[in-house]
Amino acid sequence: MDKYDFSELAKHNETIAKDSESNCKAWSSIIYFYSAVHWVNFFVLNKFPKVQKPGTHSEREEFISKNANQIYKAYRHLRTISESYRYCPPDWKNADEEFGKIKAEYTCIKQYVNS
Repeated sequence: MDKYDFSELAKHNETIAKDSESNCKAWSSIIYFYSAVHWVNFFVLNKFPKVQKPGTHSEREEFISKNANQIYKAYRHLRTISESYRYCPPDWKNADEEFGKIKAEYTCIKQYVNS
């Protein structure tokens, strides 16, 4: 996959996340996280062409912490929320309260990697 494929995947996931907002903010949040994953992959391949795309969430987080620290906290929170909603269904009750922050963090990541 080249860098353009990742931006297309990110945009595709963002569209699905937006479409899901009114039905289930928890799943929409999970999809925003995966869109952020693709934006980070796009960023790595565009800004660091000699670096191999991180293959795991942990590798991606480590890369961000060293090379794009401005978005590390936002990315880490999206990942944590995504995992929480997927594996701890009672946490879904917080989805409506957290959703504004989740969208803001996603937007921060998207804008940073596209700047």
